[in-house]
Amino acid sequence: MPFDYPSYLSNCSQQMQQKLFQVSKLYVELSGNIIDQADAYKKIFAPYKYDMEILFCVKAQDIIDDLPVGEEGKSFRDFIRTSLKKIENQLGVRPHIVINLIDIENMYDMVFAFETHFQKL
Repeated sequence: MPFDYPSYLSNCSQQMQQKLFQVSKLYVELSGNIIDQADAYKKIFAPYKYDMEILFCVKAQDIIDDLPVGEEGKSFRDFIRTSLKKIENQLGVRPHIVINLIDIENMYDMVFAFETHFQKL
């Protein structure tokens, strides 16, 4: 049975309307396929652009390790920078970065430097 795209969009829209009726802001969790399926997400989120915030969560250890990501071997920081720009360009909403799992005693300086760098961008 083929995927029913119009029904999927309608269902997503109905669910978002119900959520907005209950709360004043939508907080959206996006998976990695946002970049690959931008048109679908644009159609789903466009009516709620001013009623939602996108939280882009990053694990503190990933910031510190800065390991290559993907086939291109981009540094983790470059991957984040590129992903944030694509999300903003595709959805018209600037994501917020949330850094989680921070070991304050051992990671604070590096995580703070990362945060400061992205705030300047």
